[in-house]
Amino acid sequence: MRPFILRANMETGLSATQGIHLDGLLLAARERLEGVVDLDRPLDCLMLDRGVYRASMGIMVAPGLAGAAVQPVRRVWRFRVEDQQALSFFKAGPDSPLPERRLPTQNSKYRNSFRSQDVLTGVQSVVWQAVGEPDAVLALAREVKCLGASSVTGFGRVRSWEVEACDAPAAEAGWHAGGRALRNLPLDLAPEGAFDDNVVAFRDVQRARPPYWDEAGRVPCLVPTFDGLVMAPHRADEILRAA
Repeated sequence: MRPFILRANMETGLSATQGIHLDGLLLAARERLEGVVDLDRPLDCLMLDRGVYRASMGIMVAPGLAGAAVQPVRRVWRFRVEDQQALSFFKAGPDSPLPERRLPTQNSKYRNSFRSQDVLTGVQSVVWQAVGEPDAVLALAREVKCLGASSVTGFGRVRSWEVEACDAPAAEAGWHAGGRALRNLPLDLAPEGAFDDNVVAFRDVQRARPPYWDEAGRVPCLVPTFDGLVMAPHRADEILRAA
């Protein structure tokens, strides 16, 4: 196993509000490929060191000096209708009380509903640093067609995947670079003097391996900030390539 960089070249804007861990992404891809949910079986393609995968969160690469371009998007989640065919979709039949059929007030359970989100349209690629088997990781990553949220509406579509060389020290790769945490990193594994300034990273009680949504097994960690994961290409190269 050796350090490498995995890059997802984006075709459409990315809708995300938190970092994307590579180990969680590959675990989901394996489940979809094999049709078996087995959260306890380790990923063979990534190095597992002291219970934590040597795999970073994705750094979102955007050109320019002002971060990624953001496009606010407002989506219709539920809407008012009057015809009986559409009302059947909302479980309100013709025998329902008249006010409910007509949907007249804002307090109705069938009221209009919208969801707002920011789409990072300026993100050209998402890159991860990891230690493992590059070819095996690439093969599994190609099962992933979209990243982030709202993929059914076309956001986060991946055009292509590729693996690149990386000269990062094996003792740091996938975990931290220059005192900067690259993933949820337990405090006892963080380097001395690591950033916890709430700009690059902050301290929180989180899981250090997937599934990250699980409440069990959470420990004090350094967690990269979402804004700190968005950067220009030259800055991403400085951090990840360590050349």
